[in-house]
Amino acid sequence: ALNNIEQKNKFVDELINGRKFLENELSQISFVKTIYKSDANYILIKVEDANGLYKYLLSKKVIVRNRDKAPLLKGCLRVSVGTAAENSKFIEALKEYTA
Repeated sequence: ALNNIEQKNKFVDELINGRKFLENELSQISFVKTIYKSDANYILIKVEDANGLYKYLLSKKVIVRNRDKAPLLKGCLRVSVGTAAENSKFIEALKEYTA
């Protein structure tokens, strides 16, 4: 990647744009209680029912990390920033979810 700075910069721009898209969309979903600031390739969110949402997302073939049992992360899921299509699939699944 360091030998091809232009390609690396393109990947970084896509990641940042994907993260912004997810943050914006997540902020409009009622059961998402907190979106923690991130400069990484993932976003940590606090939701009303992390375990229920995690199981639902698995049934939709959307994989996130359930951090509910980790110290200080009760109710949290970790969402990796994906491609535009993956991000859209995740958001659509969330919009269809009923807690």
